[in-house]
Amino acid sequence: DMSGGSKTSQWIVPPGDPYEGDLARAFGPGGTFDVEIEIAAKGDGLDCAEVACSVVTRADHRAGGDRTQDVRIPVAFAGQEPGEPGGEGVDVPAGTVSYKAVADCT
Repeated sequence: DMSGGSKTSQWIVPPGDPYEGDLARAFGPGGTFDVEIEIAAKGDGLDCAEVACSVVTRADHRAGGDRTQDVRIPVAFAGQEPGEPGGEGVDVPAGTVSYKAVADCT
């Protein structure tokens, strides 16, 4: 989503980045950010009741080969069994996250 209009993605950039403003938001201290996205359990050929879905962070298009920022956060929807609570997060080795264009998890 290059316009930000779908509300399914957010673009986070360093403070002072040329894209900071209407399209991109600056991250806070230590790379933190707090955003809202709208996601649906089913749509665009993807059904999260049938496959595992996630919210994914990654480096933007200016550093497409940089896998050091890849993070995958599994999500569940009403009617699905949630994962085990109290985890410490998931360590995702660089290069192991894959993307499915129809999911728009960017």
